[in-house]
Amino acid sequence: MPDPKVSHIARRFLLYSGLAVAALVLIWLVVSAMVVFPWASYEQKLSSGENSIRSLRRAEREYFKANPQKGYTCDLETLRRSELLPDGISTGHVSIYLIALSGCDEAASDHHGSTFTAIAIPVSQDSSRYFAFCTSEEGIVKASGTARTAEDCLKTGSVVPEQKLDKRSY
Repeated sequence: MPDPKVSHIARRFLLYSGLAVAALVLIWLVVSAMVVFPWASYEQKLSSGENSIRSLRRAEREYFKANPQKGYTCDLETLRRSELLPDGISTGHVSIYLIALSGCDEAASDHHGSTFTAIAIPVSQDSSRYFAFCTSEEGIVKASGTARTAEDCLKTGSVVPEQKLDKRSY
């Protein structure tokens, strides 16, 4: 007949070792989530800045084609009313980015002109990790880690290719 004390000890050992394995699996899952998800979030935020600038570039080109006598506009609301820009971008804030248009004839009451510049500037607490994105009537999208104005971004930024963003290529 088996010793009841040994059987009891064996059951406890199995229970505690099972709990230890479960705890290790849980810790592994939490650590994995902490490592993977911030980068996914980083990529999504970075893409929102680039995609906003590309949308603005398309909207400005379409607006210019439809209104050659006026030219480009530096008014996000005008682009939204023309149904060329999604509502989210026309608010001037997307994800961690502040979106702004400039470079039109600011003296004109309707803010139209023959040129424009657009910038998406990161404004989050950790904005130093993110790039500013910019474009102009020339249609080239650039990224800069230091620029705070569209003009600086256009001068010092690196060209962003049309394909998918590489998170550290600038």
